Amino acid sequence: MERSKQTNKDGGRTVPGTVRSVLVVGLVFLTAFGMVLMPMAAGGSSPDVSQTSWDGQSQDRSDQTSGLEGDRSLSEARTTVHGTNGNDSLGETVAGVGDLFDDGTADVAVGAPHAGDDRAGAVYLFFGPVDEGDVDANNADLTLAGEADGDWAGTDVDAADLTGDGMQDLLVSAPLSDANGASSGAVYIFYGVDLQQYAADGTTEISLADASVTLAGDSPQDWFGMAVSAHGHDDTADGEGPFVAVGAPGVDDEAGAAYVFSGFDGDVAVNVNAGDADAVYTGAAQGDQAGWSVAAVANHTDDGEVVLAVGAPFHADAGAAYVLTDLNQGSSLENAHLTLTGEADGDRAGWALDAAGDVDHDDRYDLVIGAPLNDRGGVDAGAAYVHLAQSHQTGTMSLSEADATLSGEAAGDQAGYSVSAAGSGDVICNGYDDILVGAPLHDQGGVDAGAAYVVAGGDGLEGDSSLSSAQAKLYGESDADHAGHSVDDAYDVTGNGDKDVLVGAPNHDDAHGAAYIVEGECPDDTVPKETEERKDKEPEETEEPDDKEPEETEEREDKEPEETEEPDDKEPEETEEREDKEPEETEEPDDKEPEETEERKDEETEKTEEPDDKEPEETEERKDKESEETEESDDKEPTVVGELEEPDETDTPIETETDTPAETDTPTDTPTDTPTDTDTPTEADTPTDTPTVTDTPTETDTPTDTPTDTPTDTPTE
Repeated sequence: MERSKQTNKDGGRTVPGTVRSVLVVGLVFLTAFGMVLMPMAAGGSSPDVSQTSWDGQSQDRSDQTSGLEGDRSLSEARTTVHGTNGNDSLGETVAGVGDLFDDGTADVAVGAPHAGDDRAGAVYLFFGPVDEGDVDANNADLTLAGEADGDWAGTDVDAADLTGDGMQDLLVSAPLSDANGASSGAVYIFYGVDLQQYAADGTTEISLADASVTLAGDSPQDWFGMAVSAHGHDDTADGEGPFVAVGAPGVDDEAGAAYVFSGFDGDVAVNVNAGDADAVYTGAAQGDQAGWSVAAVANHTDDGEVVLAVGAPFHADAGAAYVLTDLNQGSSLENAHLTLTGEADGDRAGWALDAAGDVDHDDRYDLVIGAPLNDRGGVDAGAAYVHLAQSHQTGTMSLSEADATLSGEAAGDQAGYSVSAAGSGDVICNGYDDILVGAPLHDQGGVDAGAAYVVAGGDGLEGDSSLSSAQAKLYGESDADHAGHSVDDAYDVTGNGDKDVLVGAPNHDDAHGAAYIVEGECPDDTVPKETEERKDKEPEETEEPDDKEPEETEEREDKEPEETEEPDDKEPEETEEREDKEPEETEEPDDKEPEETEERKDEETEKTEEPDDKEPEETEERKDKESEETEESDDKEPTVVGELEEPDETDTPIETETDTPAETDTPTDTPTDTPTDTDTPTEADTPTDTPTVTDTPTETDTPTDTPTDTPTDTPTE
């Protein structure tokens, strides 16, 4: 996520909340927003932790590090949650929300921003342990339904103990809500005590209008709630009280802003406007779309401070991520403690970001940043950067100097569309926290089937490497699934003692969408590191057997990363400039639904706008079909799959609603043109400048380069 989360509580352990992420909104506008967890219903059987991997290969566990590894189809996931209706796009957001119901087992939330006849959106909660096999969203333990048509509720989700009562509180965003004007946006907070009462009463569906607290954007087209992140009471060893951070990339002509709210003692006013926030951090320049992603990162400095990371994927065309240490006073993001800038024009750095856990075992949480249109591994192959906790770093530095750079395998993959910590830390079983990186347009399971990579923490996580050398790859089931649109840490939602991960594929099965729960497979003799509290709480020291050394996830020198596709065959087609050609609308609910910008499979995708910067598009058909010439980095927009975009009648969602931001350079999976001013986000109108899963990541439903009604600048799928 999106996918951007905070710590949550899992049976007494802190669990990170969610993006997207993104989109949140990976879904709608953000690609990172994302995070959906599926709990196994009571009575579900625990999977057998066998000695073989999914591909049948015998695993050598003598070094106690043979956890989740190898290439695996998501068709073999332990649990698959399926969307109920076509175009629901379930899985645009996935989130591990910790133990919401205080029963000792982690729970999961899955977002479907397009659910409902007119995209009111919904979030489905599953109580852990989650059932094994196929699960329909209609069978969720509790459904939170959007308040009004076109709200895109479920664009981002997170959870944390805000009130100090020991229970997780749930946050759900709806960036296209009309609370204070068209697409002003809203964030709904449900206190854990209220959720438990609903469960006790046997309630299975409630409206977001019944939230304990509602935070609302101030003005039309603010897209308040594009991303949310929370820091809870159980993460306050650093002295920072609980707070909620909300991204609003449409504020002030898309300069964007991040809002910080605190004081959640259970008695806070039921309705709070953005203008009443404790602190506001504004974008450095118009069009930056700051707040596209946000993430609270606990214990990030030597002093144990919690920091707030804010993504601005259109800053100076390359994108940027800001690290804020003083959260009591608002200011311009130009005054941030640290500014991490994208390597090259059109990279869309900051499209997604999240706490990475303690990947180097120094007892401080690190940061992972996605740039889905980076060209290191090929045009729009994408990249994810790991920034280790460094309290002495201030000022501005390029992400080319990041501690570790993970490049996409092939052109058009849009790796970094979503990022997250993996499985509450260690699913590789080497004693170090691990990382998840989504690449929604990867082609191993089919054209644009997508993939999520599990990258092992440890000594090997440094320098430059290709994701082809990742410890594990979880690839989509079929063409245009856009798996990896959202990823998240699932904690132990299956109840077998191992850490699990979540992967969203919002375009699966004609955009019904799917969310997968994949189990970790640590051998019994492995002593996993306790890293439940990744973001807002100091990570606990892990036990590492004296005789066990962490494995390096990649051997860069002796092993060349395998290329799944030839870059030449997978270069995204040039996106049309929206001004010259209007994207086709797949559905337009009440003027507020994003249009889909391209049809990827049998039909040439329409060209979305070409903002001055490059937006990643979704590659139409990289394998069997020669891709059209890719635009120059300045003109190309990433298209991210599954971003709050409405899937085209063709299989690929193209979020081009005029209401959503229309940035063309952003990944197509996420909104392409940042939110447009129109009331209903068009899938093509969502930010296109951000990576789009199509040739240029332009999730039509996600924000396009210029947020009209909903951000379209983010990558659209």
